[in-house]
Amino acid sequence: MNDSRHDHASSDRVRPSTVSRPPKVSVGLAVYNGETYLHDAISSIVTQTFRDFELIICDNDSTDGTREICLRFAAEDDRVRYLRNPVNIGGVRNENRTMFLARGEYFKLAAHDDLIAPEFLERCVAVLDANENCDVCVTGAVIIGERGEPIETRVSRAGTESRRSQRIRSIADWRYSCEASYGLMRMSALREVRPQMNHVHSDRVVLSELALRRPFVLLEEPLFYKRIYEQSAYADPRGRMVWYQPELARTGGIRLPHWQQAGDYVAMLGRSRMGIADRAVCSVELLRCYWHMRRDLALDAVDALRMATRGRQARRRRYDS
Repeated sequence: MNDSRHDHASSDRVRPSTVSRPPKVSVGLAVYNGETYLHDAISSIVTQTFRDFELIICDNDSTDGTREICLRFAAEDDRVRYLRNPVNIGGVRNENRTMFLARGEYFKLAAHDDLIAPEFLERCVAVLDANENCDVCVTGAVIIGERGEPIETRVSRAGTESRRSQRIRSIADWRYSCEASYGLMRMSALREVRPQMNHVHSDRVVLSELALRRPFVLLEEPLFYKRIYEQSAYADPRGRMVWYQPELARTGGIRLPHWQQAGDYVAMLGRSRMGIADRAVCSVELLRCYWHMRRDLALDAVDALRMATRGRQARRRRYDS
C-alpha cells in the first residue's frame, strides 16, 4: 500500500485547464460505476452560485455509463476536468488523487451520489474568507433516500468545541457520521495532515487531525444532501475492505481494518503539535474510543485467524461477500 502524495497511479491524460490562474475552490469527485446518481451530483456542483471553482472527476475504471456522463459535462463546461484510471486503484486512493490534483485555495470532496444546495460553495467560502483561524466549514445535512426523498435533517457540532479533547471525543464517537468530510476545507491545512489511509473510518482520523489544529465552523443551514440507500452499505466488513483495496479480491490478503484505524490514531497524536497536558487528555479520549471499538477489534483478530486457516481461494470468496 502506498498512499504518498506522489502515488497518483497511472491514468489517462489530464484534461488541460483553460483557466490561466488557479481557481478559488477545487471540488474533487471520485467515482466508480456511479451512473445512477452521477448526473444529478455533477449538476448540483456546476450550477453553484459561486463560480470560481474547478471540478476534478477521477473515474476508477468504471464499466457502466459513468465515462459518457462525465465527458458530456467536460465538453460543456471548461471547469470540469475528467480523468480515468486504467485500473481500479481503490476508493480512498481515488479520493486522495482528486485532492493531489487540486489547485484551489479551498477543497471540497464530493460523492457521486450526494447533492449540494446551489449556495453551498458561496456560503462556505464566505466563512473561510472571513476567518483565517478556521480550516473546515461544515453545514447541516439532509439525509435523502434512493429517490431523493428527505428522511431526516442532521446538524452536528462535532469538531466545533473549544477544547481539543472535546473535539476528539465527538469525532471519534461511532455515532458521528463524518458529514464534515464533505465540508469545505483549507487546502494548506489538508497538505499538513496525513491523507486518508486504506482502513475503515479513515476519514474520521483525518477529521480528528484537522480538529486537533483548530475548531470547525458550523453553518446550521442544511446545504448538503447525503444519499442513503441499500447499495451504499456493505453487509460484511471484508466487502467494505475491497472498496479500499480492490486487489484483495484477487490476492485474498488478510487485513485488520479496525486495528489499522487504532494505529492511525496513535500516529496522528504523535504528529500533532500540542502541549503535554493536551496530549495526555486527548490520549485518554482515544482510550475511550478504543474501549468502544473493543468488539470490532476482537472480531478483526478472530476473523483474521479464521482466514489464515483457509486457502487463498476461500479468502477471495470472502472478499466477494
